[in-house]
Amino acid sequence: MAYGDGYAGGYSGVAQAAPTFIFQPPIGFDNPPVLPDTRGVQYRLFRHFDNRPVGHTVLKTNGTYWTAGPYPLSSDLEAAEEIYYGGHVYTISADTAAALTADGYGAYIA
Repeated sequence: MAYGDGYAGGYSGVAQAAPTFIFQPPIGFDNPPVLPDTRGVQYRLFRHFDNRPVGHTVLKTNGTYWTAGPYPLSSDLEAAEEIYYGGHVYTISADTAAALTADGYGAYIA
């Protein structure tokens, strides 16, 4: 390329955004709402349903990410530095993606 043709060696003059990643917290499967001692019509109906997907919440506490399950305690939510609610999709930075991967959540990052 010749001088003056607009090529600036890879820099286009536009600020480049930091790379971002997509994080979707893990999903578990919950049983249909049938009580263990259910009998009769209700049991016969719900035994035919498959387990349903339920999102699990991921919390960061004391610098470590961990899964609080589908129904986290309010005390855990208050103590958390970061919260990723299950069933949602989040855009995260490269640093957060590296930290989540180090704590075992790399499979949930795209």
